[in-house]
Amino acid sequence: KQALEQAVLTPLPEEGTYVLQAVNSGRYLTVADGEPRRGSRVHLWDEARHWTCHWRLRWLGGCGERLCVLTDRSTGLALGIAGGASENGADLQLQADAGSPDTQWRLHPMGESNTFA
Repeated sequence: KQALEQAVLTPLPEEGTYVLQAVNSGRYLTVADGEPRRGSRVHLWDEARHWTCHWRLRWLGGCGERLCVLTDRSTGLALGIAGGASENGADLQLQADAGSPDTQWRLHPMGESNTFA
């Protein structure tokens, strides 16, 4: 019950532009090779100042769903799972269809302020 209460009471981040940092490595989600285009790989990098590390957060549906789309700030291409894969280790890439389930993400609060999984 406590986890459910936390999920309901934790405010969601506002729509806007964010830099996404991995908690375990401290590295940032960025477009590989600095060339954002359809099919570009996305990976972790140690530099957050480059514009390819900037992601726009947009919420989908009702607030209770916590579903969002993350798009590259410069191109509007969505962060998605390559080939619609569902197994561990699936590659991430930029995709054109922001309405596809491959590009929809759910944020879960982790207990620290401004930390979501």
